[in-house]
Order: sequence, then C-alpha cells, then structure tokens
Amino acid sequence: MTATITLEPKKSLGQVFLIDRNLLEKVAKLAEVRDEVVVEIGAGDGRLTGLLARDARLVYAVEVDGGLFGRLKERFNRIPNVIPLWMNATELDLSDESFAGTLGKKVKIVGNLPYCSFVRILLTLMNQMERIEDIRVMAQREIAERLTAVPNTSQYGRLSVTVQARASVRWLLTLPPQAFWPKP
Repeated sequence: MTATITLEPKKSLGQVFLIDRNLLEKVAKLAEVRDEVVVEIGAGDGRLTGLLARDARLVYAVEVDGGLFGRLKERFNRIPNVIPLWMNATELDLSDESFAGTLGKKVKIVGNLPYCSFVRILLTLMNQMERIEDIRVMAQREIAERLTAVPNTSQYGRLSVTVQARASVRWLLTLPPQAFWPKP
C-alpha cells in the first residue's frame, strides 16, 4: 500500500510551494548555510528545510499552517538540528524564548515568503537586523523589482527606500512559474 500526500495550498495564506528538486537544491546552495543558525520562514512540508539542515547547525522551521506544521513535526521528529515552530512570521520575535538555540548569535533568514504578507514579514525582520546576519528569501517578481529598484524608476518607492536604507539588496536568481505549485 502506498500513500500519497498532497499539498493543498491555502489561498488565504498566499501559499505556493517550490516543487522542482533541482531548483530547491540551487536555492539551498545560494543560501550559503555554513554551520549557522537558520530561521526558515514558510517551511511548508519541509522540502527546503531538509536541504538547509544538511549544512546548518540548527534550523528553526517556521510555518503558520497547522496542517503543514504537523507534517514538519512528523518529518523531522528524529532530526536533532531541526525545530519546527508553529507561528505567524509577521509576529516573529527573534528575542523570544522559542529561539533559545541562537545563543545570542545572529541568524540567517531563508524562505519562500507568501506574497500576501511578504512586506509585513520583511518589515518585521528589518526591525530586528541586530539579530540577523543575512536574509535570503524568495519573492514574487513584482516585489523583487520593488526591493531592487533604483531612484527615478516606476518601481522605486517606500519599500525600496526602507529596505535599502538598512540592507544591501541583490537579486540572486529568477525561478520559473512552473517550478511552483500552484503556479504564481
């Protein structure tokens, strides 16, 4: 008997899942995780989590969807360097006791942030930069264009100014829509 587990994305959460194995590997490589503490936002069913855990000292896998959180707990229950956390990333507080494993060190943020709450999550993170070493997240093209926009362009605005004032922003990779389910 075989069981098939399907991902049922919740539109209200803006969920899209990166399903292309080769691109998952590429994203994990671009994260440049080297024996450090990683906070993965939007861990989903753990496809990227497992790849990050190979090189990380510790991965906090943050997921807001209770069903997916259950899968994460089950999938990583015997993996000592993965800690699934059921929480809304818009309320993420890296000084919270949930992140005790950071031991005062800065963390690396990695993830596939949902479109509908991307800006709120990013601004939450930007307010905690003293605890963050690096942020490597996937964003829909429209948001990536705003984040990397230069003055005197139509994409340049409040988000561009706010983020670029606190961080250096680079576009690392473009992923095709067919690499995701459902397609964005």
